[in-house]
Amino acid sequence: DLGQATLLWPRSERTEEMDAFRVASRRGLGRAAPFDEEVRFLRPDATPAWAVVQALPDFDEAGCFVGYVGTITEITERRLVAEELARHRDRLGELVAERTAELERTHERLGESGRLAAVGTFAAGIAHQINNPVGGILLAAQYAKNRPQDPGTVAMALDHIVADARRWGRILRGVVQ
Repeated sequence: DLGQATLLWPRSERTEEMDAFRVASRRGLGRAAPFDEEVRFLRPDATPAWAVVQALPDFDEAGCFVGYVGTITEITERRLVAEELARHRDRLGELVAERTAELERTHERLGESGRLAAVGTFAAGIAHQINNPVGGILLAAQYAKNRPQDPGTVAMALDHIVADARRWGRILRGVVQ
């Protein structure tokens, strides 16, 4: 609609947008080629509107430029939807990044839990291995203490104590290494 086009044409509070439009139209004129440019304009009430300007430079029989032939199609709604979609995409990206960071923290905590569980299992195994010789040493010592008059029993109990003490030493060396 030519009436609508003249109301839009070419007002913008952003000089860089108008400069880009002018460059595109001059390029089209210089090449005598069509141009297609999305431009942000101001409506008469100063609200922004987006339009696609598609134009072809027009020349008379002498080859002199006389104007442009083309269309101006308002695409404000499409641009607003695209901007809203971009905001949602950005927010979704933020949510994915937050969730990924949360999952990484959870994974780290799970790894720590696994390591702590392994340390606990290791400690329980060591305690079991140490308790066996200690229990044998204690039993042999009590046995010898209850039969001090029998040198053979005391000697046998001391042999058991020595054997269990050596076993305990091997276990501890294995842990340290």
